[in-house]
Amino acid sequence: MNKPIALITGITGQDGAYLAEYLLSLGYVVHGIKRRSSSFNTARVDHLYQDPHVGNVPFLMHYGDMTDSTNLIRLVQQIRPTEIYNLAAQSHVAVSFESPEYTANADAIGVLRLLEAIRILGWRRRRGSTRPRPPSSMAWCRRSRRRRQRRSIRARPMASPSSTATGSR
Repeated sequence: MNKPIALITGITGQDGAYLAEYLLSLGYVVHGIKRRSSSFNTARVDHLYQDPHVGNVPFLMHYGDMTDSTNLIRLVQQIRPTEIYNLAAQSHVAVSFESPEYTANADAIGVLRLLEAIRILGWRRRRGSTRPRPPSSMAWCRRSRRRRQRRSIRARPMASPSSTATGSR
């Protein structure tokens, strides 16, 4: 059986590091995208890292940026993930006020770039997955609405034949 492959953007952040640990504990192969910077910012995931030259390691890091669509396309094509988790964001409050255009480019347009990479490569959700999935919120809403309707139908009193014939209620 093939192991599921997860691609996590923003893996060096707190949520990305915890998600990587969790997925590794479930037996996933985890690929993370980290932004190239002048300082090392991998402290949260250093304990997960193993030398990829050793062989079959379950945790791999790749340089990438949400502002670079060709890099995102190449990474998705190379990794061929079964699941993608987008946690990348420029989330430093002071920087977001100092550089609002970059923040919008990385955070909002970056999501569009990732979705476009998926669309361009023709990536589809695999059918027949044996892993349990939470029910979609729309399906839950439909079931909840049906239950309310059934309760209201049972709770309504029967109308008398004389009141319906005259039209009064």
